Parts: sequence; structure tokens; C-alpha cells
Amino acid sequence: MKHASPAIKSSIRKLGGDINRARRARGMPTADFADRMGVSRSTLSRIEQGDLGVSIGNIASALQILGELGRIRELMDPSTDGIGLSLARDKLPQRIRSQKKPDRNADQQFGRQPESLEPEAW
Repeated sequence: MKHASPAIKSSIRKLGGDINRARRARGMPTADFADRMGVSRSTLSRIEQGDLGVSIGNIASALQILGELGRIRELMDPSTDGIGLSLARDKLPQRIRSQKKPDRNADQQFGRQPESLEPEAW
């Protein structure tokens, strides 16, 4: 990623550092962890250093092994997206009009049979 903002770089570096600390807290050597992820030790090192070029799939794999995959699932859950909820609320209509009911007399007037409310199988 060539043009990442400082905020993005800082956030990814923190995530990488957090993955590193979590792996070490669980007593998992880099070789074993990388093997469980299905990546090389150098890829794991790049994740833990906060390299922006690492795929999100590899980061998700690390989180799954650490037992934290659920956190990525909830990351942008619409029910916790305050800005999205606020914007949706602002777009709600002020009032909703009821729809007109069909005029059964008009059907008879033009020679059409009104639709039965009972199923044909009765």
C-alpha cells in the first residue's frame, strides 16, 4: 500500500504488535504458529511488524489460531456502526401513507371477476 495514512500505518503496526504479544503470551513459537497458519515464518514476521502488504486472510488466520476470529467478524457489524445507524435514521421518511385498497366495484364494472380471498383448492 503506497499511500497509507499515518493513522492506517499506526493501526496496522499496533495490530501486528498485539498479535505478537498474544502469540508469545500463549507460549507459541514462531515456527509452530506459522505452520498452523500455513504461512512462512517471514510472513508471520511481516504480520507481527505491521507490514501493510500482508493479506487480510493471513491476519484472520492468525486471529483464528489465537481464538480471536470473532472480533474481526464484529468489526463493522451494522448493529454497532454508530455513523451508519445515524445516517439510516436520518433517511427515514417523516410519514408513511397507507396504500389505497383495490376497488372491487371497479372490477365488476369492467367485466372482471374480483379476486377470491379463498384458495382455489378449497
